Amino acid sequence: MSYPKLISLDEKTQTMKTLFELKLEWVDERLSWNPKDFKNINGIVIKKELIFIPDIIVTNSPGIDINALSRDQYVKLNSTGKVTFSSIVTLTTMCDLHLEDFPFDNQTCSIDFTSFLFNNKDQSFSPQIIADYSYDMGNTEFRVNTLYVYMQLYDQASEQFEMASFVFCLKRNSGFYVLMFVVPMYLCNVFLIFGLFQPITIYDKRRPDKLAIGMAAFVCFVVIGAALGRRIEFSNAQPIIVIYYILQLAFCFFCLTTSITAPMCVLRLNCMQNSHPDPLDVPSPRDEFSLEYEEHLDRMKKRSSVAVDSCMIELRMTLLNINEMLQSKTEAKWRRRVWLTAYGKIELGMFAGLQLLNLTGFSIILHMWN
Repeated sequence: MSYPKLISLDEKTQTMKTLFELKLEWVDERLSWNPKDFKNINGIVIKKELIFIPDIIVTNSPGIDINALSRDQYVKLNSTGKVTFSSIVTLTTMCDLHLEDFPFDNQTCSIDFTSFLFNNKDQSFSPQIIADYSYDMGNTEFRVNTLYVYMQLYDQASEQFEMASFVFCLKRNSGFYVLMFVVPMYLCNVFLIFGLFQPITIYDKRRPDKLAIGMAAFVCFVVIGAALGRRIEFSNAQPIIVIYYILQLAFCFFCLTTSITAPMCVLRLNCMQNSHPDPLDVPSPRDEFSLEYEEHLDRMKKRSSVAVDSCMIELRMTLLNINEMLQSKTEAKWRRRVWLTAYGKIELGMFAGLQLLNLTGFSIILHMWN
C-alpha cells in the first residue's frame, strides 16, 4: 500500500473510504526466461488477463472501485518471473465505530486482505506500507495518527489462511464541535446566571423579568439541540456531547426554578422570624402627624361651639387614619429592606456557586478535548 489518503468516515453506514496505490509483486517461475535468448530483454509489459493473478480479496469491503485510468491494466513481467501489478484504488471498507466519546473519539479501522483459495503454505503475504508522513493522510474531520500492518492466521475448513490488515488509527478533529456547540452552551448558562442572580442591594423595578430570561435561554438551547441532533442522528449510544447538552439544559431549568422559588422561601422565613418588628427598628412617621395634637384639641373644645367641636372630631379621625396608613407603609418598607438584605446575601452565594459549577463542567470538556 502506497500513499494512502482518507476520503471519508461515515458514521451512519459505519464505513471508511480510502484512496491509495495498491502494488502487488509475486514470482511465477513459469514466466521466467533467459535474456540472452531474447536479445537481452529483461522485462516486458503485458495484459494481466494473459497471466496468473494471485487470489487476493478484501474481506471487509462491500465494494472496490478501480480507478478509470487503470481499468485496462497491464503488469510488468521480469525475466526472473517476477510480476509487478500496480493500480490506483478507491476502497470502501466496513468499520466498527465506537461513538460514546464523540466528538473526542478515537477510531481504529482496517483494510483486510486475504485469500480464500490458497492457504498459508501455497500463498504467503509480505505487506508493506509506503507513506509520506510529511503530508496529511486524513481529511478535514479526522487525522491519521498511526498506520501499521498486522498479520494473523485464521482457520477455515481445517486449513490455515493468512490475513494482512492495514490498520488506520484515527483521531477526530473536535475543535469545530467545541466552538459550535460546547462554548455556546456554556456561555448561554453564564449569561443566564448573570441575569437571574445578579447581586442586588435595593429593589429595582426595571430589573429584567426572570421568566423572560429563562425563556430566551431555553430558545438558545432548542436551536443548539436541533443543530446537534442533525449531526448525531447516526448513533443509538449517548455521546459525551449529548450528555453535556442534557446536563446544561437541566442546569438551565434548575437556575430558573431556583431564582423563582428562592425569593419566596426567603420572604416566608423572614416574615415568620420577624412577624412583629421592634418599634425601635421601625422609623417613626413624620412629626407633623404625631398624636400630640390631642392636647390642643382639648383646649379648643372649651372655647368652640358644637359645630367646631364636630369638625375637630372629624379632623381627629382623619389624622388618625393618616397616621395609621403611614405607620403601615413604613413597616412595609422596613420588611422589604430586611428581606432584600437577607436575600441579597443568599443570591450572591447562589451566583458564585452556580457559576463555579458551570465552569467546572466546561473545564472537564476542555480537558477531554486536550
